[in-house]
Amino acid sequence: MARLVHPRGDLQMSIQGIDVKGITLCINGQMGVWNAQILLSPEEVAALVRSLFKPQLIRYMILLPWRLCYNRHGERH
Repeated sequence: MARLVHPRGDLQMSIQGIDVKGITLCINGQMGVWNAQILLSPEEVAALVRSLFKPQLIRYMILLPWRLCYNRHGERH
């Protein structure tokens, strides 16, 4: 579940799917009882992809399979 962090409170968002509407990338989900969408323009998608090439994100992606297989206590899921 994704989390939106804000000074007035955090919101949980469950992501249910990703669609393309015209030239807009649409991430569909739910925040509590409300349906929600994150809409990204082509420029925003390009900026997101560029940000994935930062060293700390490359390291995160390399370690992701281990993080998915093991919890904080070293126990396998």
